[in-house]
Amino acid sequence: MDDSPMIDEVESTVEDAPNEAPDPIGSKTDSTVESDEETTLTIEEATPTYDFAPDKRRCESCGETTATRWHDSEAGMVCIECKEW
Repeated sequence: MDDSPMIDEVESTVEDAPNEAPDPIGSKTDSTVESDEETTLTIEEATPTYDFAPDKRRCESCGETTATRWHDSEAGMVCIECKEW
């Protein structure tokens, strides 16, 4: 004899389950926490460290055209010859 649950039993278990999705990990949805202070989040724009352009771009240091450029803190996007490693 098979001990697996009957289809009717499985369906009733699924129907009894709550329809709410669990909160994502780290979410702050606790309604019991109250604060008079507003939290301000400042997001800084990311600085690209590498650029690839098949149509080639100018090195911001020497002016040569190249498909690959790297970020230099003083000159901007530069070719491999101008990049200080």
